Amino acid sequence: MNFEPRNLEKIDDDIKSAGQSFIGGYIEDMLNRIPELDDRHSKNKVIEEYFEDQQGFYDKDIGGTRTRVNAVIRIIKANQVKYALEKIDERDTRVVSEAVKKAQSLLERIENGQFLLPKLG
Repeated sequence: MNFEPRNLEKIDDDIKSAGQSFIGGYIEDMLNRIPELDDRHSKNKVIEEYFEDQQGFYDKDIGGTRTRVNAVIRIIKANQVKYALEKIDERDTRVVSEAVKKAQSLLERIENGQFLLPKLG
């Protein structure tokens, strides 16, 4: 996965496309699976897995989940993971509380060095 600069306005659009609950619930898993997301065949399997195990979001077809995954990939490629996690609003009733907890935990671990973000080329 290579670095691709993206302005914050576009990152905000990506956050909306993915959904705060999806980001909070799945971004850590995606960060741990970058090699799979870089391979088209493996990426399709990851998308199918997320679609079949929807938690905190609802997509009626796999295309919706693909859109969410691609939006999170753009966030990761732009090195804006912390920014996206900080945007998850626990006061928003549409955001699942488990996703908020996961996002806060990941952000805390990133900030104290327990979870290292990928170095993108």
